[in-house]
Amino acid sequence: MQIIHSSLPLLSIIIPIHNGKNEIERCLNSIYSQNIEQDLFEVICVDDASTDETCKILSQWAEKRKNLKVLRHETNKRQGGARNSGMDISRGKYISFIDHDDIYIPEGLKNIINSLSQYEKQNYGHLLDILMFDYIKSDDPHKQLNYSHNSTEIMPGYLFLSQQECSWYVWQYIYRKGYLHHTQRRFRENVLFEDSDFILGALAHAHRVKYFKEKLICYSVPGTRTGQTTTSDMQKLIGQRFLSTMAIKNEAEKFLPSASILYGKHHKSNPPESTIAEAVGGRNGDKLHINHL
Repeated sequence: MQIIHSSLPLLSIIIPIHNGKNEIERCLNSIYSQNIEQDLFEVICVDDASTDETCKILSQWAEKRKNLKVLRHETNKRQGGARNSGMDISRGKYISFIDHDDIYIPEGLKNIINSLSQYEKQNYGHLLDILMFDYIKSDDPHKQLNYSHNSTEIMPGYLFLSQQECSWYVWQYIYRKGYLHHTQRRFRENVLFEDSDFILGALAHAHRVKYFKEKLICYSVPGTRTGQTTTSDMQKLIGQRFLSTMAIKNEAEKFLPSASILYGKHHKSNPPESTIAEAVGGRNGDKLHINHL
């Protein structure tokens, strides 16, 4: 397939990193080993105040790759802050996030870029706000899709939330940068679990969302990663989970009026209460179940 080039990259890949010396090169290799022309994408690595050799490794990579940028935080802002910093300097039309200990599946990134280019060529003037794709888990020997039962129809975000099985993983979506900028969508900083309310808010206000039945990322399942979680860490996690739940609730309350507006545009009436009720919810594992808040 022939891809039309422009002066700006089609995709910005943003990688937040903290003390990732043992994993980051594997992640970067999974990007640059794919058969993609480098002017089609850029890689933005945000070193979030690492205390190991992460910064040195990233500098060595930046010397060899013209489309790789490195930012460094002097103070740790966690993944939300690192992602915000990456978005601030991104030049791509679309944004993809990946954690430094995960990898892109061989040919996965190439397939997504081809799908994006093909869609834009066939649907000029009707750009997608958000794309959801699938992934595999590092401990799954069968490498099965996790969301293959989802519809591939394009739909408004509020319908996507109520009719599809959605993911809490921010890296399972690709976002149009213009849409994020227009809606002023940002991550909460200096917190854990910053992705849940970001995803809910981003999907809720989107006009065009589509699920692509393509595998893109291999997720490093907790327990296969380096490091251990202490009792003190668990206590902090419980507190942060509560804050995350409150942030999700706040996003849901902001979403309800826009759900009525969007539904009215498509159906010339307000959505039934059951539709709105389904559009706010809780969490079960890695998937959004929009019906319990």
